[in-house]
Amino acid sequence: MKKTTPSKIIKKISIMLHPYKKSPNAPTYEDIAEMCGTTPDRVYRIAHGSHIHSFEDSATLTELQRRGIVRS
Repeated sequence: MKKTTPSKIIKKISIMLHPYKKSPNAPTYEDIAEMCGTTPDRVYRIAHGSHIHSFEDSATLTELQRRGIVRS
């Protein structure tokens, strides 16, 4: 049985309330996050202009461009 800690509960709540959930691209963000090993929140931020800090961020941006969500 998994142990639920307060930090995990807070993380789940913050993800549920994040603006990416209101986006029509939310399912796409979740799919890309799973592919690239990051969070949907991070995918949303990269799609909206956040800086690239890691290889995962770079792969995420490439996938967003490939799917036509952001321009190169």
